[in-house]
Amino acid sequence: MKNSKVRRRDGVVYRKEVPSAEIVKDALIYVYDDSPLHGVIHTEYHAAKKKLTGNFPGFGRDSTYLIKQPVPEDIGPWKYKLLTCEASVLAPFLTPITIDADSVDWLPDIFGNVQAPIVTGRVRETIEEVDPGYSYFFPAEILMSGSGAAVPGDRYFWFQRRRMSYVWNPLTQGVGEQLRLPWDGRMFARGGVAWQLTHNAVLRDFVCAFPFWGVNLNQLTFAMSAPAFRRLKAGLFTGMIESTSTDYQSEDRDDSQNIGHF
Repeated sequence: MKNSKVRRRDGVVYRKEVPSAEIVKDALIYVYDDSPLHGVIHTEYHAAKKKLTGNFPGFGRDSTYLIKQPVPEDIGPWKYKLLTCEASVLAPFLTPITIDADSVDWLPDIFGNVQAPIVTGRVRETIEEVDPGYSYFFPAEILMSGSGAAVPGDRYFWFQRRRMSYVWNPLTQGVGEQLRLPWDGRMFARGGVAWQLTHNAVLRDFVCAFPFWGVNLNQLTFAMSAPAFRRLKAGLFTGMIESTSTDYQSEDRDDSQNIGHF
């Protein structure tokens, strides 16, 4: 089983990714939508797992860790803030994890851990080349079940600092601003975000200048500009499989795919 290129779990077939620089679909924005390998790589947390949200102490509406940045006047109901804090502030989200020993060779270069994506040292170097100064990286401790030995190689929790937020209006929200995506989308499918990215040209032009960014504080689902995505693919990094689905709720969807498009 250890060296198998195909695994089946709970009726889902997972195929081991072959590194490729191929771009399946041209797009302005590529969205990383979690890791598709949670059905293969069983993860145990050494402490209570936590997600970075506005409900976490210090990260509410008036958080001093989110520094407001200028936006175009006609961008609409959007705010742009820069995550700015010391490492100690993010320490609760850096929990060591253990994975099954026979899943180590399935661990991709970019792994969508619940707390924040975990990336290899080579991915970190590429991100810092493409977008210097706009990410935080912290060493990630990944151990193997049974032996407790560390997974070989340097890996890091990756926090994207650029945060975009959509200002919710309960009087108008949902009126003509819902768009069903052919991929899951998570944060990018909620609250009219997908509709805005499709119909708001000012917003789209603004965020396309960002190599990496996310919605609200969610780190697990994030956006990449076309040049940034192409650069990562050119590095032959694993963990980014483009969606070819026409409806993510259909029975024939491919659960190994995790990159959506705008």
